[in-house]
Amino acid sequence: MAGCVAPRPRWWTTLRFGVEEEYFVVDPFSREVVPRAAAVVRRAGAALGERASTELVAFLAEAKTSPCHDLGKLREQIRAMRAAMAAAAAAEGVRL
Repeated sequence: MAGCVAPRPRWWTTLRFGVEEEYFVVDPFSREVVPRAAAVVRRAGAALGERASTELVAFLAEAKTSPCHDLGKLREQIRAMRAAMAAAAAAEGVRL
């Protein structure tokens, strides 16, 4: 059965993908949502730029990766994104 593998379609080499995550901003003790997403996003913006943003409600923050061709690079971006958002939240006295 050698040679039975179909060639990859042309679009396969240009396929890109990314991840978008939304975070509830919560009080570290009560775990209730707090309207501090804008402050967290402002602080995270130093590391993430426009990849960090607010949502329609004041207790939701969002972060996204850049489009990637490679899963390893995507994984690195996700780790860095999560670390930046968590550090920004901690600096604002809240958690995600």
